[in-house]
Amino acid sequence: MELKSERISIREFRADDVTDLYEILGDEKVMFYCEPAYSFEMTKAFLIEFCLGKRPVPAFALVLKTSGKVIGYLLFKSLDSKNEKLFELGWWINQKFWRQGFAYEACQLLINHAFTEKIADRIVSETIDQNRAKSLMEKLGMTKIELEKRQEKDNSGLLHDVIWYELKNK
Repeated sequence: MELKSERISIREFRADDVTDLYEILGDEKVMFYCEPAYSFEMTKAFLIEFCLGKRPVPAFALVLKTSGKVIGYLLFKSLDSKNEKLFELGWWINQKFWRQGFAYEACQLLINHAFTEKIADRIVSETIDQNRAKSLMEKLGMTKIELEKRQEKDNSGLLHDVIWYELKNK
């Protein structure tokens, strides 16, 4: 699969994306609400085992068209239960490209493709209240569905409630 807009393309990861992916996963600020930043070796293993090694493909590269640089990681993973066509959407964007609309543009491309092609009936995303990604979920038209009875630690050790958002195909 490859999706394109004026500024970006979304494609499957390749083995030679490891350096660009490390710029994302190795950044403490990018990973703050998720897990500790990855070493280069951890990034390489993640790329091989998860991004390249799973079928159907659970994650995609967000690529800047002008340079070919991978500036984001997009999770689009089936959580299918009972033929519901349920997918989880998530993203990590290279900090140098924050606040420029790339995450919104990429998520819109994926959502539109998934709904138009009848790949997904429902898309969910998880976050915590303090994460600015929450506002992007709302901008995408997602609505809060539950406050999970689970907490996640950020990388400073603070606990936060997990919040789920959803978007249904109309």
